[in-house]
Amino acid sequence: MLNHKNNFFIKYYKPVIKIVILLLSYGFILYKLLQQNDLTSLFSPFIKNEKAFVLFFLVIALMPVNWGIETLKWKFLVKKLEKISFINCFRAVLSGTTISVFTPNHVGEFAGRILVLKSENMLSGVFSTITGSISQLSVTLLAGTAALLWFIFSASENINIPIQYLFIIFIVGASLTLFIFLLFFNLKAATALLNRLKILSKYRAYYGIFSEYKWYELILVLLGSLFRYIVFVLQYYLLLLFFDIQINIEQAFSAVAIIYLLSTIIPSFALAELGIRSSVALVILGMFSGNDAGIIASSLLLWIINLAVPALIGSFYFARMKV
Repeated sequence: MLNHKNNFFIKYYKPVIKIVILLLSYGFILYKLLQQNDLTSLFSPFIKNEKAFVLFFLVIALMPVNWGIETLKWKFLVKKLEKISFINCFRAVLSGTTISVFTPNHVGEFAGRILVLKSENMLSGVFSTITGSISQLSVTLLAGTAALLWFIFSASENINIPIQYLFIIFIVGASLTLFIFLLFFNLKAATALLNRLKILSKYRAYYGIFSEYKWYELILVLLGSLFRYIVFVLQYYLLLLFFDIQINIEQAFSAVAIIYLLSTIIPSFALAELGIRSSVALVILGMFSGNDAGIIASSLLLWIINLAVPALIGSFYFARMKV
């Protein structure tokens, strides 16, 4: 009788869940795009000169580099569980993006990734994915906090935000950075702490993967996250140039790092809307440039290139997966 119920679930409910996830992904992307008043403004730089085309091409070319680094990082993390080819890992990562695109802070990304793993490794795969997310968060917090410190002492003439607010943000960012780094490099201790909680005892076999990673392996994962972060920032900077935003490289890199920092420490529900993320960019980048339309367009186009397009590609992989 139990097998009959399981077969019924597999035959009818799982396909429905897959269709719902795909519809939510497509619907969310379409909703975000329709929110924009003038999508044609995204392509206006093309009519300016060849330099704009080269900048746009470089941003597009960095997109597979971005996801390629993330694929290598995840492949490295899950090899403790099983060996998977790069192409299958790549499909899994993009499938995870399809689900994460409509979930707060992209928490749903693991749901798409673990489908390529054997059933007995899926839950452990969730914790491997969490390890990679912690490493990316560590880099984002560290870079953003350092940029904020530079911002306070080297770009004070541009700041129109009360300095005490910036110091509060710095203290919060520095505290989070310290906590996340201590957590990342003490995953074994975190595992031992979790073992003391009886309510989690039945999951020990799964989160035990945390204790499998050696310190030098964690450093390699952290380096992968750093390289990926550099790609993020470089893409953003190239788009600022693409939209003719007059800002020097030091200002641009520090401003972008602070935008990513704020996108991390502000509660996820507040940044669920692309429009609010664009507002954060307007506040920070607006200190250096009055090109508000270009700032908003940069944020939107970066979201399309780095998230919407990979999510659409991932949806084809997700649709073919055996769920």
